Amino acid sequence: VAGTNATNSNPTDLKPGPDAGKIAFVTGYMLEKLEYMQHPFDANISTRLFDAYLSSLDPQHLHFLQSDLTEFAGYRTNLNRFTMRKTGVADTRPAYEIFYRYIDRLRQHVEYVDELLKTEKFEFTTDERATLNRHDWPYPNNLDDAKNIWRQRWRDDELTENISREMEKTNSVAATNASVNT
Repeated sequence: VAGTNATNSNPTDLKPGPDAGKIAFVTGYMLEKLEYMQHPFDANISTRLFDAYLSSLDPQHLHFLQSDLTEFAGYRTNLNRFTMRKTGVADTRPAYEIFYRYIDRLRQHVEYVDELLKTEKFEFTTDERATLNRHDWPYPNNLDDAKNIWRQRWRDDELTENISREMEKTNSVAATNASVNT
């Protein structure tokens, strides 16, 4: 990928290299012709690849919003048309557009948690719950829903960290008492 080096830490600076389209085309061709089932690169395969790509970026359905999925819906069944072009050069734009949106959502997540760190003091006296495995749950409807999920997960992380610190203190005291008594 062009635009990457040790000093470049901004993922949105990633751009397709000069051979990216050719590489994507050859990869699609190989999957279609050389893969053991030799299934044509059709809308079904396109859907599977699209869903796998989303899942690889956001397996817990924390970052992409329903509006993002709606915006990218045209790619779901058409990646074959972007990849298997008569020119022998694929259009890699869908992968980059989706990736850039993921990075934008990830930045929003980090900014929101940074704000929570400055302002939020959790009280663990309520019966609040967080869904930790969201793989089978829908993506958040909007940014407010996403922030609610991010807050719940951060709250759970804080509780887990507090419990861990208390366990370390308890174990340290128990170890000190045991060494004094021996």
